[in-house]
Amino acid sequence: MILKAENICKSYPTSSGPLKVLRDVSLSLKEGELISVAGPSGCGKSTLLRLVSGLIQPTSGNVAIDGALVTEPRQDTGIVFQMPVLLPWATILDNV
Repeated sequence: MILKAENICKSYPTSSGPLKVLRDVSLSLKEGELISVAGPSGCGKSTLLRLVSGLIQPTSGNVAIDGALVTEPRQDTGIVFQMPVLLPWATILDNV
């Protein structure tokens, strides 16, 4: 299994209590498989990608790549965002 996510939950604290963004999400991806994550705005797609990439940690559950738990950003994993996020004042090299 290349990617395995088990019972991922992600909540963010708010003044009115925790905002549950993902609840009990599980998935697995084998070598050579291709998946798409689709859904309406605000359903947790970007949160799931940030969890898989190690940019954020789940509230509960875990993500593993090649059997290693994802606990921090990995050098072999990246995200291409839908909207440009370049710094207009920086050079191309600085943006990379």
